[in-house]
Amino acid sequence: MSTLLPVFPTWHVAADAPTSPTDAPSGGILHVRFAGSAGHDRVIGAMEAFRSLLHDRPGATKVVIHLPSGGGDGLPLELRTGVAYDAELLAEVRRRLGEGVVALQLLPVPDSAAPVPVSGAS
Repeated sequence: MSTLLPVFPTWHVAADAPTSPTDAPSGGILHVRFAGSAGHDRVIGAMEAFRSLLHDRPGATKVVIHLPSGGGDGLPLELRTGVAYDAELLAEVRRRLGEGVVALQLLPVPDSAAPVPVSGAS
């Protein structure tokens, strides 16, 4: 059972990439994935820096952290507080976290009013 959602880009944050104006679509959810391959200490440091960034930039965009696990997409954890999503957030992530440790993806909130396809129904 799945719902088709529009695809939004994933940003792999590079420290030297230029920033451009960016705004979250109304009701977006920011998915944050930390690279388990970056090493335990680096990932823990990046998580602490990201937590500080969330505290400094409260806003309306929901945040789901995907905690690195033994494989797959990671364990999703929806945070109670949102973040102010804009170009400055992306630039600040680059400055504080560096390159290769985090990927950000902005997705729309699933429309709860939309019909959900049921497999096997005729």
